[in-house]
Amino acid sequence: MIRTNQIHFNPVKHHLLFVCAKLKDSITNERASFLESIQSINSNFVDLYTGQYSPEEIKEKLVHELTKLKIYCESEYIEWLANSGYRTITLDDGAKWILRKSENKEAFVHVHPSRVPPLTVRVHGNAWKTVVGFLAMNSDGSCHIPTLAQINNFRKEFLDLSPVKGNENLKRVKKVLDLIQDCMINNPLPGR
Repeated sequence: MIRTNQIHFNPVKHHLLFVCAKLKDSITNERASFLESIQSINSNFVDLYTGQYSPEEIKEKLVHELTKLKIYCESEYIEWLANSGYRTITLDDGAKWILRKSENKEAFVHVHPSRVPPLTVRVHGNAWKTVVGFLAMNSDGSCHIPTLAQINNFRKEFLDLSPVKGNENLKRVKKVLDLIQDCMINNPLPGR
């Protein structure tokens, strides 16, 4: 049977409540490793799960679904993916998940949220890295609104990104900031 440790899921990249919980905790002991995980996120788009399941619950539910499909090992999983290279599974909360073959030999099931709602929101990767990284490095557990100068200084110093310019980039950063602020205000769920 496939186990949860064989599922590769990056909650820093794909799980809104997980990130908000980390920011609420001010991640004082984990700032360097958290920032490193933020820096590795792609620049394009990021799909975020906005539901209530924890990362571990998601893995457990995916194991259950794969077991129902009679997929018990890596070779059966690869055969199941064969034609398209990926498959979609919908969990009981309605969230859709994309499953692929992972590069990781131990965690061979790579999973991320589908870009299709419900319970998924798509944001620009650089905006996600910028806001989450800035708040992780400068947060006291609240979600204060940074100035554009603070954002641009952080992008240059820690992410090696060009400054935020133009309306479209500002909208992307504001969308992520609004999303995180709303999450931190409305989801007092520690450890998620």
